[in-house]
Amino acid sequence: VLLVGAGLLCETDGPAGLVVGLLFVVRHAEPVGPLRAADCHLLGRDAKHAGSFEEAESWLDEASRMQEDAGERSSLALSLDQLASVAARDGRLRDACRLYRRGAELCRDAGLDADAALHELNEMRCAFEAGVAGDLSAAFEKCLRQLSVSGHRHRHAQVSVALAEHLLDRGERETAIALIDRSLPVLEAAGHLPGLVPAHRLLGRLAIRDGDLDEAGDRIATAIQLAARAGDVAAGAEAQAIEAQRHCLLGRSEEALVAAESALRNSAEAVDRRSRGRVVESLAEALFLGLQPAPFLEMRAWSPGEAEAASLLRGALAWASETGAIHDLREGAETRNPVGRSLSKLLTAWMAAEAERRRGDAVRA
Repeated sequence: VLLVGAGLLCETDGPAGLVVGLLFVVRHAEPVGPLRAADCHLLGRDAKHAGSFEEAESWLDEASRMQEDAGERSSLALSLDQLASVAARDGRLRDACRLYRRGAELCRDAGLDADAALHELNEMRCAFEAGVAGDLSAAFEKCLRQLSVSGHRHRHAQVSVALAEHLLDRGERETAIALIDRSLPVLEAAGHLPGLVPAHRLLGRLAIRDGDLDEAGDRIATAIQLAARAGDVAAGAEAQAIEAQRHCLLGRSEEALVAAESALRNSAEAVDRRSRGRVVESLAEALFLGLQPAPFLEMRAWSPGEAEAASLLRGALAWASETGAIHDLREGAETRNPVGRSLSKLLTAWMAAEAERRRGDAVRA
């Protein structure tokens, strides 16, 4: 009962609630055993949201060892789920797939079909990101069926929001909106922050496309507030990047710059590669809405593996700013629906210019 209370406090009140809950548990629990393992699990989950991946893995490894020794399969599956989430955020998609797969097996053995379906869906999403899986619709539908049968309403709503984002990226706007509209009341009734934050962020993104900037502002502000309450720095950065787009459309260049710099700074702090990709994409779109390129020009690589990409981006933006090409590219962008194309256009134009420059250098030589 103590641990359920601590978990609920974490979901509704964020890190502050988690700390209160864990302190209560620690004062009343044995130093070893299931309660201690659950302590470690919750501390690991909190560290994950704060972007402290090494700390998160340390706590979750300890929890999983105790759970495995005790034969607590369902609890072990939850810790493996969190370890997989850490690996996915850190860009280690193969590790994440392996951990999700083992968690699914444990859940199936324990007769937890809905939990198994969730693990399988997350494994497929990681495989999709790694480029080794096709469309995710079937995996989403299977998971939603299992959650519906098991009566997990807020989890069903959270997965529905994730499906809505997947469909929105594929251009299936109306279906995505219907899913969010059905899910939001359930998430609000449960106070379920992991589902509420992306729901409001997506509604803000949709409102920007529709030109309803007041509605977008309300939705984005709610997403930022709820992300802060949950202690999820990465989710807050994603919403801030969309807010930069909104400021650009309103002609507020200084506010757009502040939002963009904050999004990049918080994204770097969160060390979440998945989220960081969404932040950079949103800000690249904002470039075509009038965002000044300074935040990107000053951007540093967040990890050795990203050094080349960061260098390319800085080079492209420096060229575009010096030659005035950024203005020509902005004029060709679709203000109401710019998703995902701006960064590609910028890099393509820059590489073409670089190739032309090299040809000229070769002729002169």
